Amino acid sequence: MPDLTIYAARGSSSTVTAYLRGVGQSDPLWGVDPGVGVYIDDVYVARPQGALLDVVDVDRIEVLRGPQGTLYGKNTIGGAIKYLTKPLSSDFSAKTSVSVGSYHQLDVKASVNTPLGSDAVRSSLSVASLSRDGYGNNLRTGEEVSDKEILVARGQLGFFVSDTLNIVLSADWMDDQSGVPGAQRLNAFNPFDPSHTPPLNSRFDVQNGMGNVNDTSMSGGAGTVNWTINDHWWFKSISAYRESDTDTNIDFDTLPNKIVDVRALYHDHQTTQEFQFNYGSDNLNGVFGLYYFDGAAGGAVFNNFINLLFGTTAGATNTESIAL
Repeated sequence: MPDLTIYAARGSSSTVTAYLRGVGQSDPLWGVDPGVGVYIDDVYVARPQGALLDVVDVDRIEVLRGPQGTLYGKNTIGGAIKYLTKPLSSDFSAKTSVSVGSYHQLDVKASVNTPLGSDAVRSSLSVASLSRDGYGNNLRTGEEVSDKEILVARGQLGFFVSDTLNIVLSADWMDDQSGVPGAQRLNAFNPFDPSHTPPLNSRFDVQNGMGNVNDTSMSGGAGTVNWTINDHWWFKSISAYRESDTDTNIDFDTLPNKIVDVRALYHDHQTTQEFQFNYGSDNLNGVFGLYYFDGAAGGAVFNNFINLLFGTTAGATNTESIAL
């Protein structure tokens, strides 16, 4: 898509960096807000950790160029990216797919949608295992780099009380232990490396002194109520909770020596509540809403410079906001 750039942030395989129309945020630290908002079924994902999603039952992805502050609030000056999962159906269906590829790639996905006793109660469950060997190796530690190891699960339970009222509960979980891509120097000379280790022949191999750790877990749940009040008014309530944890190593110097080695820990959690009232008639359309956000994000960065631990950078950011 023109004007859209998405890639994994430094030292990560699932921390999203997104730009729309050149607007975004490259720093994934907990004290920095993104410039492009990410949403899962209308639930805002506040932090970039784990937001480069593998959604197994996705119906479509919408990309809205910014600014989108009128409809989506803060952190959408660049735009918004919306993951919309498949809606629950009253018909039974099941699907399984297996994909294989180079580097022993094996992606297994399975999903089932089934009513429970009657059409009024519907459910779905989707799971996936995504794996692949690394493109290269860390010649010092023997670990693979750029490998993929992701487990994903998502479930939905819907109560379709009547033609005008339904309640849908959902929960999702992801565990990502993929190895991040490595980096290497282009020249042999380095004043901090007495051995003057030459550059490697393979662009995928590395010789980092730190282990290739990049563990991210993310989970969340949501409850959505849709109510058609009459021919002109519609009401929607979205209640959600999300959290994520990340442990990652970043070897900035790309050398076996501990010149600039950093271990970073992140944690965040958020609670959101949104009420929407929509009005429509032949002569007038309107949208009214109330939004509440309560979240906390923090972590610690352990700085190891020239074989010495130069202290720890730690902190937390607490946010509580209301929008009308």
